Amino acid sequence: MSTGQSLESSTRSEVFRRHLTGAGEAAPAPAADVVLLLEGTYPYVTGGVSSWVHGIISGMPDLSFGLIFLSANYEERELKYTLPSNVSFLSEVGIYDYIPYRFLPEEGNDSTGREEALAAAKRFCLDLQEGHAASFDKVYEYLSRRVLSIGDLAYSPMGWKLLRDVYEASAGETPFANFFWNWRFTYLSLWNLLYAHIPPARLYHAVSTGWAGYLGAVAKKRYGIPLILTEHGIYLNERRIELSQSGVMGVKEEGLSVNPEMSYLTKMWVNFFNATTKLCYERCDAIYTLHAGNRRMQIDMGAPEDMVEVIPNGVDVEALCQKASIERVSASTWDEKSPLHIGFVGRVVSIKDVKTLIRACRLVIDKLPNVEVLLMGPTDEEKEYFSECRNLVELLGLGDKVKFLGRVDVREYFPNIDVQVLTSISEGQPLVILEGYCSGVPVVATKVGACLEMVEGLEPEDRALGPSGIVTRVGNPEETAVAILKILRNPALRKEMAEAARERVCRFYDDRKMISRYRDIYETYIHEPCQ
Repeated sequence: MSTGQSLESSTRSEVFRRHLTGAGEAAPAPAADVVLLLEGTYPYVTGGVSSWVHGIISGMPDLSFGLIFLSANYEERELKYTLPSNVSFLSEVGIYDYIPYRFLPEEGNDSTGREEALAAAKRFCLDLQEGHAASFDKVYEYLSRRVLSIGDLAYSPMGWKLLRDVYEASAGETPFANFFWNWRFTYLSLWNLLYAHIPPARLYHAVSTGWAGYLGAVAKKRYGIPLILTEHGIYLNERRIELSQSGVMGVKEEGLSVNPEMSYLTKMWVNFFNATTKLCYERCDAIYTLHAGNRRMQIDMGAPEDMVEVIPNGVDVEALCQKASIERVSASTWDEKSPLHIGFVGRVVSIKDVKTLIRACRLVIDKLPNVEVLLMGPTDEEKEYFSECRNLVELLGLGDKVKFLGRVDVREYFPNIDVQVLTSISEGQPLVILEGYCSGVPVVATKVGACLEMVEGLEPEDRALGPSGIVTRVGNPEETAVAILKILRNPALRKEMAEAARERVCRFYDDRKMISRYRDIYETYIHEPCQ
């Protein structure tokens, strides 16, 4: 597959060509040492996960990498990264790209057992309704022999019967039309991925659960080749947060509470994500995450405890510190008359809760009028949310104080930022905190993901450095404003935090350590014989 910015029409059909081998059969010659399974991220979307992927590939030029990008539908896209020369192919799978005449049983394929295959498909669907995928092997056995096609499952009287049977067995009083459309956006996507063209590899590496993790389970079943998983944010938890924003689930200080009267369709989605997450955990050879809190959550969600290892992310400390202005303004020159800058680095999307940041900045500027707020990051991923944020800025009278800069080289701005603020609802281990630390920028961050240990330290040696910022509760603009004001109004404290930030990132978050650990992992698996 070409690594160009768009797929040629002649190669697009190749993306959708289905080649299935039975479980345990010898795989064809590998197309890459490591194939990364990427849902909605690198190389078409910027952000922390994409930066991590790019760093992994660039840091191991002697290994070849393949990229499978999962999206809702295939479309022409612009690359956000220049692909390193060791990327051997870039392929795209559109999880909702249904073409009814595809994958019809071919001459010589086993076309017997269609009723048994349909029964297995029904059992699989009902398992998913209950939040597990115990019958995955059975349904794969039938579909890998093309006993049923996508047309059979999605566009035929047989597929209609399957839909009706599952609806009548599980949906209760839910209107059929509502069930139908949710069905098409969940279960039929899984059929599509069961037939997906997956280039062979020596190792598959899923960079999330969800559809990428499910495709990893399919690849593992198809070729018997090792599969590993790295979760940055916990995919299942993030999907639950999205449901909470619909008003069905409530956010509490320590997590999520489920409304006992949640609708059947909400339960359907929750159980769907539960099932695909558990399937990925069960099929992985190893699971990695960024911090201890994530590890506990993964184990609670079904990951085998002895398989989950914490590998913190890192940044290119040497390059960033060379770029940064290491000697910031001395504490004696900081006063409330000097211009002060609050920085936000990230995508302007709902999970980053930029609205809470804007509300907090209104409270800060009421006390310190000489503050300017710089929001750095893409604004085109959730256009409606970005529009709402701009409207909130105008509503609060902050039009001359808050600037949306879009995509910029944040390294050019960090030396002039006095405090970085992240009000995210969910995070893994935000690299932007570490990048700011290289310039001695203290942070105010919500207590999500690894933020607490990044700010206050994890091990005794780390904690001894002192805090490099302040951690606040989720969705609390008042508490966020108090924390920002505490740092901005106290030059000596700001200087102490800046020194702790630089020391912490240099000692504990150098990306060379992270890349070295993943190199060891890759070397272990790619030299193992196929199962």
